[in-house]
Amino acid sequence: MSEIRATRLRMIGFSLPALGLNTLVTAVVVFLPALYAEHREFGAAAVGFIFFLAYAIIIGLLWRYPISRDSQRQMREIIEERENFSRKEAAGTLQASTGD
Repeated sequence: MSEIRATRLRMIGFSLPALGLNTLVTAVVVFLPALYAEHREFGAAAVGFIFFLAYAIIIGLLWRYPISRDSQRQMREIIEERENFSRKEAAGTLQASTGD
């Protein structure tokens, strides 16, 4: 298996999608409590507790997310097998269509 280098540019590229998600989360956390407090007559503490519960649930669901190297290796092998199969299938389709 080839080694993939983690360059600074590659790391920035992988982190860019999180910027948009962070913008959404920030808007929700900043504006919704004020909206709920004003229009639904919730107190700031109640809104904060709801957000706390939501984050606690997310943390609970993702607690075991960082998978082990063995699990990563197994997933990578499965992905590579599928890619190799797709390449062979595409090459066979190309040869069949050209009549060779």
